[in-house]
Amino acid sequence: MARLFGSAHRRDGSKIDGTATVSTSWNSNKAFPRDGKYSLDLGADPRQRITVYVDGMRVAEVQVNGDTRLDIRL
Repeated sequence: MARLFGSAHRRDGSKIDGTATVSTSWNSNKAFPRDGKYSLDLGADPRQRITVYVDGMRVAEVQVNGDTRLDIRL
């Protein structure tokens, strides 16, 4: 079991609060940031690099091996 989690802010520093969808190339699960934070359950541990998307736009690639923190700034 693994999850991707972290903060979610706009470039101006404002918190993203339910106005964006975080998803990955790993599975079809989605997360909806609340109060500037998100947590996305990945199910099985990918143990590889995955691509992270916000509202369908590629924002990062991250190596996931267990719970992994990725702070998002749009």
